[in-house]
Amino acid sequence: MNIKFLFVLLVNMVYSQSKQIVICDSEHNSPIANVSIDFMNGYGVYSNEDGFVDYNVLPDRFIVSHLSYKDSILNKSEIKDSILLKSKNLILKEVFLTKRESSLKLKQKSKIAKNHGDFTKTIFPSVGLEFCFFIDNDGHNNSFLKLVTIPIINKSFEFKDGKQKLVPKHFKDLIAINVYSSKDYKPYECLPEFSFTKVIDSDHNDTDFTIELNEISIPSEGLFVSVKFMGNVDDEDRLIVELPYKKNQYKDEIRKISKNLMPLIPLIEMDNARCFLRYEFSESNNWLPISEYNFKIKNQSLDQKSLGIDIGYKIIYNN
Repeated sequence: MNIKFLFVLLVNMVYSQSKQIVICDSEHNSPIANVSIDFMNGYGVYSNEDGFVDYNVLPDRFIVSHLSYKDSILNKSEIKDSILLKSKNLILKEVFLTKRESSLKLKQKSKIAKNHGDFTKTIFPSVGLEFCFFIDNDGHNNSFLKLVTIPIINKSFEFKDGKQKLVPKHFKDLIAINVYSSKDYKPYECLPEFSFTKVIDSDHNDTDFTIELNEISIPSEGLFVSVKFMGNVDDEDRLIVELPYKKNQYKDEIRKISKNLMPLIPLIEMDNARCFLRYEFSESNNWLPISEYNFKIKNQSLDQKSLGIDIGYKIIYNN
C-alpha cells in the first residue's frame, strides 16, 4: 500500500467523520436553527444555531420539520451539502399580542416552585421530550405572565468504589420554550412568536431554573407553557448534534437505548394537574396527561389525583 493511497484514505476518513449538512431557507439561503430531524424510528435530533447537522448522524430516510417551514421527507443518499426548506408564510395571530399600559396600577400574584428532592419520582428527559403546564387567567381582564420556575433534581445513583452512591450530576442542556393556546384545558396551537431557546446548566441551576416571559398576556381561557429538551451543548453553548441513543448488543440483536439527559423533573400528585407530555419523535406525538406515561408513584392511589409538576410563577394583573 503506497503513501499516496494512505493519504487519500486518511483524508476521506476525516471528511466522513466531520461532514456537516446545513439546513437553509430556500428563498434567502439563510441557515435555520432548531430544525427537527425525525429518524422515523422513535428518535431524532435538531440542527444547531447555525443550521448544521452531522451527516453521519442521519439515517437513510428522515423527516425535516420546523414550525415556520413545510415538512420534507428526504433520503440521505440524495443529500449533498445542504437541505432547503420552503417557508409556510405564517400569519401571526394577534390574540396574545396585547401590551399592557405602563400607567395601569397592577397587583402581583406569585407562587414558589416545590421540589420533593426524590429522584425516584421524576421524569428522565431525553432529546425530543416536551412537557407543558397550564397557566390560568383566574378571571382577570388584564393579566400578564412574567416568569415561570421549574423545579429540578440534579442527583442520581452511580456505582463508585463498588458501592452505590447518590451523587450530583453535571449538565449543560439546550431547551426550547414554547407557548400554546388552550382549548378545553389542553394545549392547542403553538404560538411561534413566543418561542425561544435557553441554556440551563448545573453550575447555575441547582434546585430549579427560571424562564423570563416578558409579560405575555393571558387570555380568558388560559395558556400553556412548555419546555422541550434538545440536547447537550458544548463549552460555547453550541448544541452538540449526536446520536440520541446508544447501541447495546443483546443476545443476537442490537438494541437502541435512549441517552437520558439531566436534570430530572420531579413529579407530585395534585388535583387537576393539567400537565401534559409528549415525545416529538414518537410515532404519535400527541399530548397526553403525564399520568398516562406510567410515571406512577409506588404504593399510592391515583384515583382522585393526577401527576403534575409543581411549578412556580409570577403573574401581574389590574383587577
